[in-house]
Amino acid sequence: MDIRSVVFDLIDRDVALRAFGVAHARRGQHDPTTGRSNDGSCFIVLEWTADDHPWAPAGAQLLTIRAHLPRERLSQHLILDFLLQRLRAVLSAGTAGAPITTRHQATSHDVADSGFGTVFKSSTFQVAPRQPAPGRMTPLRLVPWTVCPDPDAVGFDALSTAHLSMN
Repeated sequence: MDIRSVVFDLIDRDVALRAFGVAHARRGQHDPTTGRSNDGSCFIVLEWTADDHPWAPAGAQLLTIRAHLPRERLSQHLILDFLLQRLRAVLSAGTAGAPITTRHQATSHDVADSGFGTVFKSSTFQVAPRQPAPGRMTPLRLVPWTVCPDPDAVGFDALSTAHLSMN
């Protein structure tokens, strides 16, 4: 299972992002030489790196999503916040039945200039394959316990005639 494909599919299926006209590099609507989308709209760039932290789940990767907006639309920078919040929601809620888990790490506070005619903000997520649920615990099968199977056993008569004191 490729966790990157699962993330791409979650983003592609989101109606709000599609209605907003978000493009990403997988769909070929991003010109990597200029850092701009072909139609002047906002776009996202997904950057993947291995998560080498000792506490990271097996197979985990860090996903940094950069939401870009043409520099001429800098006055509309709140769009970047909307995009990152929506992507966070998609990656959180969309993984409920998916074979991956996601955990939001951080989001940039300030708008940055890409140097290629766009401004951007970014969010980082930890994405990992869903670990199989541990098997259900089975209850112990106890053998029935008998106090004394044979009433004529040694010591049984002595206990029956003796009086026990609670003092």
